[in-house]
Amino acid sequence: MHHNEQAGNTGLPPTPTIPQGTEAGLRRLLVEHQRLFDYLDAIESFWVNLQRHATPERLPVDLLAAFLSQVGDFFPVVLSGVYQVHPHSHAFTLERCFPPGLREDLQQEARQQITQGYFALALRRSRPTVSASVSLHRYHPRVRALILVPLVTLHEVHGMAMIATERAEQDIALYELKLLSLLAGQTALALESAQREAALQQQKAALEEEVHQRTVELEQTHRTVLQLNTELETELKKALEVNERLSAVDRMRERLLATVSHELRTPLSAIVGSLDILHQEWGQTLPSEGQKLLEICQRNSTMLLSLVSDLLDVAALRHKQMVLHPRVLPLSSVVQQAFAALAPLARANGVKLLNAVLPHVEVYADEQRLQQILLNLIGNAIKFSRKDEPQVLVSAVQEETQTVISVLDNGIGIPPEEIGQIFEPFAQGNESSTAPTRGAGLGLTICKALVERHGGSIWVESEIGKGSRFFFSLPRQVP
Repeated sequence: MHHNEQAGNTGLPPTPTIPQGTEAGLRRLLVEHQRLFDYLDAIESFWVNLQRHATPERLPVDLLAAFLSQVGDFFPVVLSGVYQVHPHSHAFTLERCFPPGLREDLQQEARQQITQGYFALALRRSRPTVSASVSLHRYHPRVRALILVPLVTLHEVHGMAMIATERAEQDIALYELKLLSLLAGQTALALESAQREAALQQQKAALEEEVHQRTVELEQTHRTVLQLNTELETELKKALEVNERLSAVDRMRERLLATVSHELRTPLSAIVGSLDILHQEWGQTLPSEGQKLLEICQRNSTMLLSLVSDLLDVAALRHKQMVLHPRVLPLSSVVQQAFAALAPLARANGVKLLNAVLPHVEVYADEQRLQQILLNLIGNAIKFSRKDEPQVLVSAVQEETQTVISVLDNGIGIPPEEIGQIFEPFAQGNESSTAPTRGAGLGLTICKALVERHGGSIWVESEIGKGSRFFFSLPRQVP
């Protein structure tokens, strides 16, 4: 009794006694836990392997084969297959099967499973689903149940795995289905990642090809541009050389004309003066034939002197050697002076001269050069008057800063194709319309140059058979 009391005073809890059946259950539980841990390690290793090898170079069927191999480590699999979904037709195609020689059996069973709606049920649940075999167990007696495992992600359905196992439906644990779901999810993600990477690689290759093609095209274009540039530089050099030669020829022509005109002016002036003296002093004593010859000489020498003067004016205007002395002028009186100078020509042609310029209208111009412009324009209007009761009307309109003067005739008019050329040097009308009144073709050129030297412009409006109207503008006052 004393001994027992001493033993009870040790303070240690008594050792529990474990029943024999409970101890066996704990050992089974430990074994199940260890198997579960082994499964989880295998799943982790499988995922790491997929991440390492799920590259564009690894085909989707290789990933599916790896999935089937891993499933075989979990279950006593009789046969299995993985079906991939076609992206457009949504049909299931058997890509891998185990064992390989039982492909037709798996195909037939899959068609029956699809017909009876088990594939759709598994896809709707998005998790492994156990179903009974329709016909597969007849040829493979070991098959007791089928497990349909959808290969899906949040974005896409990639396929379906069909696993024929020796276990009955009630022998398949829920955690085993969860493990299959993890394997399927990892495989589906690996498939999606590989497909996206393959698409990116394809896009990259297409982009690189396009860049290469564009680079080749740009290089070809660059070479073509360089070649064209070289050719253009060559042609430009030739054109410059030709232009320089033409400019030299033009300068020589102008110097020749100026020199000849200058050299001709003095003797021509002497001839014209001498002919005037002959006409005044001895014209009446000459026979009629001699008087006609004297008139011809006077007319032609005067015309030739006018031509020489025009040539000298053109040369001076082109080289800007002509000096203007502008001042404010009453336009009406200048027009009247031009009429007086051209009165003999107007009477000879039966042309009536009309001055419609108002007395208060003024222009800022060189009087001599303004007179020259009016003489040319009015003289041309007189010469080309061809109708009954021909007349030439000069009028003017004052605008804010300039005065626009017009010379109107009711003559034969100017053809439209000649209007753009009449201010060019030596330009003349066609032979049929101007033969009786042909000149050197410098009058309008001089008018244009003189008007522009004054800061104005000149233009013409004309209609065949109704006459022409020349306009030119001059400043109203000192700029």
